[in-house]
Amino acid sequence: MQMNLDEAATVLWTRHQDISATNVTGGSQRQFDSLRNAVRFVMDELPDLEKDTAFVQTHDRSYPIAEIQEIYARADFRDR
Repeated sequence: MQMNLDEAATVLWTRHQDISATNVTGGSQRQFDSLRNAVRFVMDELPDLEKDTAFVQTHDRSYPIAEIQEIYARADFRDR
C-alpha cells in the first residue's frame, strides 16, 4: 500500500454514546497535519467501540479501520 504519511488527514468516527442497537446518530471528526498522526490518534486514543467506526480521509483516499491497523503495524510507520 503506497501512501504519503506526511499528508494532511481527517479522522471521522462515531462516538460510543451515539450508537444504539438500531441507530447511529451524530459523529465526530478531527483534523491532523499528517496521516501518521491521524493513524496514531485512532489506534492510541479512541476507545475500541469507537475505533471500529473510524476511518481516515486524505485528499484523495479513505482508509477504513482494517487499513488503519495495517498502516499502524508497518515498520516505516513505527520508525518515526
